Amino acid sequence: MIVPEIWLVPMPGRKWRVAAAYAIQTVAAGLVTIEAGFVCDLNSMPRMAWWVSTPTDYPEAGAVHDFLYHTQVPQAVADAVYLEILIAS
Repeated sequence: MIVPEIWLVPMPGRKWRVAAAYAIQTVAAGLVTIEAGFVCDLNSMPRMAWWVSTPTDYPEAGAVHDFLYHTQVPQAVADAVYLEILIAS
């Protein structure tokens, strides 16, 4: 899998807005398309874990995971897609 780069714009409160439509083909969920304007928080994690990875590392994985949760895809599918994108990144 090739992970295309996502275009994000920072917003107040550690939120990010998808600036242009983003699409990625996954094994676990097929084609996932996020429309421009979707707001997400990328990779939510406690600040004390930032020494391992920051919330803005692997933004594609975080944005797709947030989008799948927003569209009420089962958690197991959203988590599988997240892991799939992390591995490919």
